[in-house]
Amino acid sequence: MPGTVDVAVAVPGDSDARPGICPLCRGVLVRARVDGEHPFHLDRCPICSGIWFDAGEWAAIAASEWLSHLDDLWDPVWRKRIRERRAEQRHLETLQHALGEEAFGKVVDAVRALRAHPMRSLGLSFLIDELRGPGG
Repeated sequence: MPGTVDVAVAVPGDSDARPGICPLCRGVLVRARVDGEHPFHLDRCPICSGIWFDAGEWAAIAASEWLSHLDDLWDPVWRKRIRERRAEQRHLETLQHALGEEAFGKVVDAVRALRAHPMRSLGLSFLIDELRGPGG
């Protein structure tokens, strides 16, 4: 993190509960949620394209992944993709925690081995049969 970045945490204020009016052109601001450890909302004017930051929000953006693609915060397709990736990551972390690191690694290896195999259905059937059998 660059030394010149103010690392104050963005704290949602009372005004964060609702969109406002653009101080530059008086357009109605459109909100976008910035997810993270301390989520907050940014406001953007659709008329002048100004983005308005409350205290600590610029520092939070500057120190995050959002800085390189700030406009994407208002793109619903991009936001959906990010939500799906995060959900998949949480799912994998949950599986790893439940199975343990060693078993999870073996399952992932089996998936990789079968994914592109022309007889993957046969391999999957074998796994299912083995897990349903007396020893599984």
